[in-house]
Amino acid sequence: VGQGFVDELFRVWASSHEGVSLEPMNMNDAVEFMVRRGLGGGDVG
Repeated sequence: VGQGFVDELFRVWASSHEGVSLEPMNMNDAVEFMVRRGLGGGDVG
């Protein structure tokens, strides 16, 4: 996945679906790297 997809999913889509909680888990190393980067380095999965 790329930075644009991570941003769209975890920021744009999530903000328009306030009752939904996204919790990234079971990612391979490359995807986890991009998700961490897109979320500003916070804890994931």
